[in-house]
Amino acid sequence: MQEKKSILEWLEMYSESGLKTANRRLWKAQISKLESMGFEVKAKPTNRRSEYYCIIDWRNPKKDTVAMKLYEIAETVISAQS
Repeated sequence: MQEKKSILEWLEMYSESGLKTANRRLWKAQISKLESMGFEVKAKPTNRRSEYYCIIDWRNPKKDTVAMKLYEIAETVISAQS
């Protein structure tokens, strides 16, 4: 049986595909955690309590954050494809 991927594992997969944004449903606590890691999160509430439909963006990451690491991964992939 497969384990459920964490939000950071999902974001890393997106970065390895050359993407710098992602659309995910997140809980309020997950949003706060991502923002503290340097991600910009735009959230709209869903019909479920404390759940939000989010656009997670790491195109303009803060230095020395997880967001910066994923930005650099995406840039490496993009430059390798050129």
